[in-house]
Amino acid sequence: MSRWMPVLLACLVLGLVLTFISPDMAEGAKKSRSRRLVKPWSELTTLSEDQKTRIIDLHQQANEDRKAIDRREREQILAELTEPQLNELRDLEEKKSADRKAKEAKKRDEKEKAQETED
Repeated sequence: MSRWMPVLLACLVLGLVLTFISPDMAEGAKKSRSRRLVKPWSELTTLSEDQKTRIIDLHQQANEDRKAIDRREREQILAELTEPQLNELRDLEEKKSADRKAKEAKKRDEKEKAQETED
């Protein structure tokens, strides 16, 4: 039992830390990496800091709304499909993913070969 004590203690400490981190703090950390003014708003030279902040907030909320709409649409459409159609969709998505990975690998290989010839 004594060999499990450090593991249990670490889990307890982690649980306490996660309990006291507020969702606002976690959300703030998440937002801070991708918060920026986008075009055409970024090209305006007379925006105040307050306006910039509000525009960034509005843009971010609009993006979240679009993602939620897309998720809801997909869920509703999937609910309409039969089992064979779901299987066909899964196959199509797997093929698309494999094709994308192959294309990325090919692009990486070409880039490496180009770098080797430069050296």
